[in-house]
Amino acid sequence: MLASITCKSVITIDNTGSQIELPVIITDDGILDSYLRYLKTNSNKSQTWINASTHAIRLLLDYIDANNGCFEHAREMFKSFADCLYTGTIDEEGHDPSNLRWTPRRVVNADRIVYYITEYSDHLADILDNNLQLNPFRKATKFEEKLNWAARSHRLNNSFLSHLSSRSRDEESMKQSRVHRGRASYSGQRHDLEQVYAFPEPKFEPLINIGYSRPSISPTAPDEQRLELRNILISYLMFYGGLRISECFHIWLDDISVNRITGQSKVNVYHPSTGNSPDFYEKSKDTDRQTTLAIHFGLKPRTHYRKTSAMYAGWKSPAVKKSGSRFVHWFPPSKGIEFANYWRSYLMLQRVNPPEDDMHPFAFTNAQGAPYSISAFRERYEVALHKIGMTMDKDLGTSPHGMRHAYGQRVTTMPLGDDISETEHRIMIQRMLAHVSPDSQEQYKRFTDE
Repeated sequence: MLASITCKSVITIDNTGSQIELPVIITDDGILDSYLRYLKTNSNKSQTWINASTHAIRLLLDYIDANNGCFEHAREMFKSFADCLYTGTIDEEGHDPSNLRWTPRRVVNADRIVYYITEYSDHLADILDNNLQLNPFRKATKFEEKLNWAARSHRLNNSFLSHLSSRSRDEESMKQSRVHRGRASYSGQRHDLEQVYAFPEPKFEPLINIGYSRPSISPTAPDEQRLELRNILISYLMFYGGLRISECFHIWLDDISVNRITGQSKVNVYHPSTGNSPDFYEKSKDTDRQTTLAIHFGLKPRTHYRKTSAMYAGWKSPAVKKSGSRFVHWFPPSKGIEFANYWRSYLMLQRVNPPEDDMHPFAFTNAQGAPYSISAFRERYEVALHKIGMTMDKDLGTSPHGMRHAYGQRVTTMPLGDDISETEHRIMIQRMLAHVSPDSQEQYKRFTDE
């Protein structure tokens, strides 16, 4: 399980313009603002310290999410969390009802995690009362509320695993978190924006479970048999990962991986020509994909084929790293785990491997094992829409690109952290959407009545 993701963001420290790149923890509720403020006050720490602290807090969030409603007192929760760090969560028969799948940690490593969480808890306890009295309030997210209760426990009892005092004390203050008074506003150039239409959020689940059902399979069959997993995976990449349809068809089999501990999927999207190839193809780590396709498969990048070819897939030049890649930021993060489950089932049960005399590296294949085409997907997608009473229409948000628009609207409207300025928030969203310019995201803030 994974209750959060992290996204690097450039944070302004003070009015001198001093900046630092810090990891921002994002849960299904939005940014964990109190932790970002904590990192900002510790911006002089080493990158190793910052990474280790962030890892520890995310482990605690995972534990809280997996054990929601199990504890009445923070003391019990902390003690059980610490025990799980030392012993793991998997029993002798391999069972783990929590789905955390934690293996036992060395004492020194578990102690270090407890240390980082204690430091953060101290910080929350120190600022909680004063800041809540001096600043206006906003509603805390569910994770912030639980972390506030934990900090209260620590402060009143002076021990990470000490007994929690009366839960009724300061109940309302626990449900509030500080709103920063000095947030900077962004004043950018006005642009004439084209209205965008997003795929309707309530219709996505019917699309998956009804639209992509296989007609020859019993409706009572397991999902991995009943559903068209390949089309579901591509739809997830657009709707929950924000990819453009063409980007999905440049993904290689080795660009998708699943973390065995968290169950979270990681999807890298590389430039079809200049992006780095997987290391095992070439001796040089910097060999580009165009070279690998030519040498190993006798193919060209999919951008180099005629538009009428089944091999063709476009490329809109998203912002990429030096390696020519970007990776998918799942939002909400839990959807990356759902994608991983579908991906495993697709590989084991439905993917047709390429014939030995016509190999290729692409992730999605057709019934003959050849690279799946955009036109074939669009045909299946349109059929799926009809099955749930919809038609494919850009102005209704039901074109494939409407799913990326739905992602864009979702991430641009997630709660803004107290210590993130409007400009910094825009930069973070820019990275999630892989826009070259932060101004491009403004189109997603123009909602339609549909």
